[in-house]
Amino acid sequence: MSRRLMLVDSPPRFSREWWMAGSKTFLWVLVVTLLIWIYADLEKTESKDITIRIRLTTGNSGEIQLEGDEHEYEVKFTVRGSNSSIDRFSRELGDAGWLVEFDVSQGRLGENTFQFSEILESRTTLTKNGLGINSIAPRFVRSVLVRPTQEFRGRLVLTTPE
Repeated sequence: MSRRLMLVDSPPRFSREWWMAGSKTFLWVLVVTLLIWIYADLEKTESKDITIRIRLTTGNSGEIQLEGDEHEYEVKFTVRGSNSSIDRFSRELGDAGWLVEFDVSQGRLGENTFQFSEILESRTTLTKNGLGINSIAPRFVRSVLVRPTQEFRGRLVLTTPE
């Protein structure tokens, strides 16, 4: 003889109450599954290619200048992280006009090498948003810091006592 266990409060099978109880359970499973699915999609790791301009400046310091004329560089990099973090980071860069300024006045006189990845990490919210850089091109720039020279154009009259 087989034993059949039956819950005391369970409605008869295929009755209206049985279908309603099953529908309620299915509805809760569906809601929880959708929430997990949406969260997982937001947190899925993605990569995105971004192009920005980085401008090297010497701030308001009149003691140091960058040698040459070109101080703005186009940098292409691939950022890795969650979709929501990448979107937030892209919006912040877009609000700034896709331009990042970096003050190099703390560098030493002469030739200096500036890593673009370090500039991005220090001047943007890259690490705050939980993002990482996969690749970057160009990786660095070499610039020469010099003291400004003042040119005097005029006439100099030298008088000597006789």
